[in-house]
This record gives sequence, C-alpha cells and structure tokens, in this order.
Amino acid sequence: MAFTRALGSRSRRDGIRAVGINPGPVATARITALIEHHARFAETAAGLSFGRPTHPREIDVTAAFLASASS
Repeated sequence: MAFTRALGSRSRRDGIRAVGINPGPVATARITALIEHHARFAETAAGLSFGRPTHPREIDVTAAFLASASS
C-alpha cells in the first residue's frame, strides 16, 4: 500500500488517482481446503472482517467500480 500512496500523492496534480485493493485472504481452492481441514485456519478466517475470506467476485466488482467514472 505504500507504493499506492506514493503514486497517488505524485500523480494527483496530473488528475490521476491511484487506488489499491487489499482484500486479505481470498477464497481459493487452497484456502478453502485449509479452512475446512485445519482448526487454526478456521479460527483465523472467523476473525476476518466478514468472518470469511474474500470471494474473488468481490475483488473484480470492486476493481471495476474503482476504474469507472462513478467512483
């Protein structure tokens, strides 16, 4: 995120925004299997913001919105 902040501060005068998406753990097959088969991973997932890893679709709709004129 430091790179995003630095880029954003330098490009602001040119009318360019720099945003970053930092989703944390993503619900891939590997992460899902770890959560299902290992209690410590399940406990970690329960402590995440939404109580679960991010779904890939949540990342792509966020990126699409941030790239749009609506943001």
